[in-house]
Amino acid sequence: MDNINIIIVIPTYEPDEKLINTLNSMRDAGFKRLIVVNDGSGSRFEGIIDRLKKEHPSAVVLSYGENRGKGFALKTAFDYIAKNEKDYIGAVTVDGDGQHLPEDVVRVAERLAEDDGKVIIGCRDFDDADVPKKSKTGHNIVNAALKILFGITSSDSQSGLRGIPAALIPAFASEIDGNRYDYETVMFIYMKMHGISFDEVKIKALYEDGNKETHYRALVDSIRVARSVIHQLPIVKQMISSVTCFIVDTGLFRLLDAVLPAGSAEASIARHLFFATAISRVLSSTLNYTINRLYVFRSKASVGASFIKYAVLAAIQMTLAWLGITGLTLLTGVEGFPRTLLKIAVDACLFTASYFVQKKWVFKNGR
Repeated sequence: MDNINIIIVIPTYEPDEKLINTLNSMRDAGFKRLIVVNDGSGSRFEGIIDRLKKEHPSAVVLSYGENRGKGFALKTAFDYIAKNEKDYIGAVTVDGDGQHLPEDVVRVAERLAEDDGKVIIGCRDFDDADVPKKSKTGHNIVNAALKILFGITSSDSQSGLRGIPAALIPAFASEIDGNRYDYETVMFIYMKMHGISFDEVKIKALYEDGNKETHYRALVDSIRVARSVIHQLPIVKQMISSVTCFIVDTGLFRLLDAVLPAGSAEASIARHLFFATAISRVLSSTLNYTINRLYVFRSKASVGASFIKYAVLAAIQMTLAWLGITGLTLLTGVEGFPRTLLKIAVDACLFTASYFVQKKWVFKNGR
């Protein structure tokens, strides 16, 4: 196979001789387009980077001063490719510590070149006795989270050897969360949500001295990855958004309920609660719409269309909330803070319905 139209991306942090060997092996395997991202390794490693540039003058080396994480390094490379490279099939990401055999990189590249739009994952055999225990531990934690929460089944959700089709490079540079090891796992969630398929290619990973020199910390990084996975659930994001806006809404309602004039007649109470509910809900709903559009659903629908739909939903919610609070107030006769508790109870009942309406209707063209 002619590998000239495949771009090799190698993120590196505090590199050693293995990085040079990795580039040599990629060149010997026929890959001509090489991008190395120096992830803030510091001045102590300038010698290796300078040597790399000398021995591989055609390689693109992207560097920045502060260590930002593997995910940030990959996104930096993808962004560079999207803006500067042309006439390429896709990119293959390769770890710079010598873990990936060149023949396995070639196999992933060959599968990528079949041009069916799938992401290709080079998957390690975790039943192999050579795989370090900490790698197996991290693998099991993250794979379980993906399976339980998203129904994603992968043999190796944290593999660093991946083939990315050219059409996906711009999105993978800007639309996937996570800057460290979590990026590679969140990539699966992004693909799931966007209907992007992936295939797996079995590979042999090399571990020298039990992989002692890896920057991956099994427990700490696995917890970080699992946390990032959980945060990708729209319902979790919606809860974060709703709690934030709930605090604003309830605080404003409590303030307005205390300061707005109110009579003793049923009509006066209803009018008083309407204004307290409406003003607090308009302000908190505007905040909620903004957070949900940009953070929860990352909607690509037009702002005008989604805002109108959200306004309709918010008006219905506000009406139901007002009717519920007014009805319970007249039924119980409570005033002051206990009435705020009634509002909390009513809003809690409306939360789940609101989430599904926003997901299926308001932001249906979103992520």
